[in-house]
Amino acid sequence: MRTCGAAAVETLGKLSAEALASHAAAVLSKLEDSDRDVRQAAVETLGKLSAEALASHAAAVLAKLEDSDKYVRRAAVQTLGKLELAVLAKHKMALRKLAEQDTDAAVRVSAYGALHKIEPTAGHIETILPSLEDSELQVRVAAVRALGNLEPVELAKYAAVLVARLEESDQDVRRWAVETLAKLELAELAKYAEVLQKRANEDVREDVREAATKAFAQLQASCKPASDLARVRRETLLLVSWHNLARICADRSEAADESAVECAVNHQSVEVP
Repeated sequence: MRTCGAAAVETLGKLSAEALASHAAAVLSKLEDSDRDVRQAAVETLGKLSAEALASHAAAVLAKLEDSDKYVRRAAVQTLGKLELAVLAKHKMALRKLAEQDTDAAVRVSAYGALHKIEPTAGHIETILPSLEDSELQVRVAAVRALGNLEPVELAKYAAVLVARLEESDQDVRRWAVETLAKLELAELAKYAEVLQKRANEDVREDVREAATKAFAQLQASCKPASDLARVRRETLLLVSWHNLARICADRSEAADESAVECAVNHQSVEVP
């Protein structure tokens, strides 16, 4: 269970990236907290800054690769992975050392994921993929999240692998699998509309259902641009219930009316407030 101090830092992480930037100093001050939950929360919160703002604090995050706690080190790798490629590449040697020498398997997998972003042809992905079947939960989570570092076009090659993770017994793996799938290009994501709908309706965990509904909503939002509509129509037929439509359209309209149903089922363009 997260401590009160960690919860306070996480609250800052709910701000917009622009607003969070004005509180960066407060977050940075928590990187040396005696509570590892607070340090982890601070590193993760810095990861919610824009890539440009994060770059100015990269050295502070880099120092956390030497943290005594494996969760803090893992969070540091994942936050560094959000840097622009040119900035991330400056830290290749530190990431390579971590990938090869860290005592925690999940940290090593996370580091290989960041290295793959820097060296996409170096074979790091072959190290990551077997970890999806690892007996340790946190290693499987790290492997799924590492795939999230891939560019959408490359990620599409491993979409089927991620879909298989939706049948995982652990909710964290399922949630991260959904969130990683959501990074696909719209036309590719549409191929998995039915499995996302199933998770949105049937998963036993609320956070997984919410992640799936959010991903599914990306498809509904495509109703407006005609070019996206054409691609979605070619790739898949979305079969959705009135119940799901009402929930998906809630962010853009007070109630799902007949036009919204026609939009989602038949992919016809309508004006959404």
